[in-house]
Amino acid sequence: MKRVLSSVIVAFIILLMPLLAEAKVKIPSSVYNIEKENTVTNSTIDDISIEPNVLAKKLIKSSNVKIENPSLVSLLNETQISKNPMAFWYRAKVFLGKWPLNYQSEETHVNWEYEKVNTNVVDNRGGTESAMLNYHQQTFKSMKGHITPDVSKNGDIQNMILGKVVKQTGLPADLEAKIGSGTKKENRYQVPVRKLGLMNAYIPAVLDKGKVTYGEVYLVLKGGKPSIEVKNVSTQKVSSCFPIQDYVSLKLQTANN
Repeated sequence: MKRVLSSVIVAFIILLMPLLAEAKVKIPSSVYNIEKENTVTNSTIDDISIEPNVLAKKLIKSSNVKIENPSLVSLLNETQISKNPMAFWYRAKVFLGKWPLNYQSEETHVNWEYEKVNTNVVDNRGGTESAMLNYHQQTFKSMKGHITPDVSKNGDIQNMILGKVVKQTGLPADLEAKIGSGTKKENRYQVPVRKLGLMNAYIPAVLDKGKVTYGEVYLVLKGGKPSIEVKNVSTQKVSSCFPIQDYVSLKLQTANN
């Protein structure tokens, strides 16, 4: 009986795991998905993850520093080393350049009211019954992400950071989020009599702090066995902010004046 019960519990956990994996960040009830309602289409960065081939996997595993940079992985995929009976006597060290190797996230959180992009108003100060107010985007708005210090010229760093942010939160964060004029939600909010109602809309953003690791990368051929050696390793602290596409945070405020 205990074995049967254990099997049932294990099976339940296995079935539940995908659901738990998706729920990485709890989305507040005041935050709405507007992908269907958005009058503009947000462009997204293509998945730039590169699967290393057999040789590249061996080289990456041999490295004394973790390698995650997709561009460097792609370069290693292009590497070809012929099998030569005399290779045992061959010695070589090839400099592949100085690279950003990996990004380690240290602190991640979501600001659901990062940037205000719209305000709808209903004046019910002279009314005799409750008035209704809903979100209706009046003008086109966009928000761009940023990294401090500026590494925008280095797409490898930008992509590594963004990849970690998306993976950790499960949210559609990107370099830019756009909301088109005329975008609206039908959710209605009550504005009491003798009150001025304001519906503020915000684009949420993921904020992340971490460090980028750099190093000089060498391809070493010794004793017929290729390997990667990284020298002059350094790190750089960075802070980043990426807007969340097709989501809007709504906040109702009422006032007498």
